Amino acid sequence: MHAPPSAAPPRGVPEVRAVSRAIQILRAFDADRRLWSLSDIARRSGLDKGTVRRILHTLRLAGLVEFHPAAQSYELTLGLLELAAATHRGTDLQTYARPILTDLAEAVGGTAFLWVFERGEGVCLDRVCAPSSIITTIITAGNRCSLNCGAAPRVLLAYISEAERAAALARPQRVRTAHSVTDPAALAGIAAAIRARGYEYVADDFIIGLAALGVPILSPAGDLIGAISITNLTDRIEVVNGAPVLLEAMRTAARRLASAPPPARAGGSAPER
Repeated sequence: MHAPPSAAPPRGVPEVRAVSRAIQILRAFDADRRLWSLSDIARRSGLDKGTVRRILHTLRLAGLVEFHPAAQSYELTLGLLELAAATHRGTDLQTYARPILTDLAEAVGGTAFLWVFERGEGVCLDRVCAPSSIITTIITAGNRCSLNCGAAPRVLLAYISEAERAAALARPQRVRTAHSVTDPAALAGIAAAIRARGYEYVADDFIIGLAALGVPILSPAGDLIGAISITNLTDRIEVVNGAPVLLEAMRTAARRLASAPPPARAGGSAPER
């Protein structure tokens, strides 16, 4: 898990260390499982157990963390959803995209995702699973991913500006499977190829046995808005004569999403042509 980089505080304004550490602890939780031990949280946050225990106690009093004595473990509470409800970045796009994602998920019989780029990573804004889907994905709304794996994160890598791409490739790249590409030069080449063909199809680099198809959402001016992707078992995303069968449906969906109310985006410029 990679925490997003923090903006430098204004000159003369000191960082509140306790708040920074509390955020580190909250970011130590993720969707892999519900309950986390004190040791897990300390290891993932990089803080000592005594500090983690004290801050977790404060977060419990604030209603953001719950402790389970029988399991000697912690979990995040619904109190965080109250904070999330106040987030406006991307929510218009998410609302507009939900029925489109539903149609795509049902078309592939798997899962459809909506992604945006923020602070060097891909952020999943939403996902929809088809009722017939037999796969369980580990990515949920709010998860952040490096841009080296998965169809939509790679599409984001391809369409962000050259400066943003260089910064993203300078970050540690997560190795999810033996097929995950981490070499910056190789990823830069992949990004160029994605821009040339306008989509990404990839298999086994995120989860073995799964394939994904992703396309960019571009404004009429060519600025990156986000990306959508679909995923399923590799043999269930049909490819004929080298092109995914659902590619045109994905491109149509992306054009529809490009007409949605524009979401705020954390920096960036038009992609290379």
